Amino acid sequence: MEKFKIIKNILNKIYFHPFFLLVAFICSITGVFREFTIFFLIIIIHEIGHIIGGLYYNWPIDKVIFLPFGGLTIFKQKLNTPLKEESIVTLLGPLFQILFYLICTKLFSDNIILTKYHYPLLFFNLLPLVPLDGSKIFNILLNKMMSFKWGHLVSVIFSLIFDIILILIIILKKIDLVYFLIFFFLVVKALKELSNHHVLVNKFILERYLYNFHFTKNKLLQNKKLENMFRDYHHFFYCYHRLYSEEELLRKRFDFKRKV
Repeated sequence: MEKFKIIKNILNKIYFHPFFLLVAFICSITGVFREFTIFFLIIIIHEIGHIIGGLYYNWPIDKVIFLPFGGLTIFKQKLNTPLKEESIVTLLGPLFQILFYLICTKLFSDNIILTKYHYPLLFFNLLPLVPLDGSKIFNILLNKMMSFKWGHLVSVIFSLIFDIILILIIILKKIDLVYFLIFFFLVVKALKELSNHHVLVNKFILERYLYNFHFTKNKLLQNKKLENMFRDYHHFFYCYHRLYSEEELLRKRFDFKRKV
């Protein structure tokens, strides 16, 4: 019974983008609905991988959005979620897609249409562009080397630059308009993410104050800026010949009833 409740809850979170419905309609009246069905099935399998990973770590699902060029599962997990968890949930999407493709090639002899869409979708999704899986993987790698603030900023700016370069190539080479629309959509997503940068940084810091995270690794920072904190680390700050704990500075910023 519990499993049916989970499935029902996920189904209620599914949202089909209007452009997705338009493409589905066009495919149905132009005789390529079979190809579209296989394309859609690949996307479903991919998103199931993310969903299973999220359910395993008890990540609340916000939305599952289906777009004309892929899917997007949005979770409501904390920004201070361990990098290991985020890595597994992110990688399970491409992994499920690859396993699905390998199983189909073993079971069926005619996989021309499946192959036609599997590889482009897989490689496209691994591009380091917001909000694709490649961008999440890139951001995870950056978060291992730099603070949450700078990791997020670098990944979004890189995504924007990459998007603009690809759009210019599409325009100069007069490539199909569909590709222009796809990357224009990605530019809009990246700009929205960039506009939310300061909000996300403040949320990242506030979570440290509100929730009792347990990190096994410590990091020493040479100033009192909470914005320089890393994911997966508890921090100490050395400034003015004194050592401050992360908790002290968080109380100083958010708890107005007491002083450090």
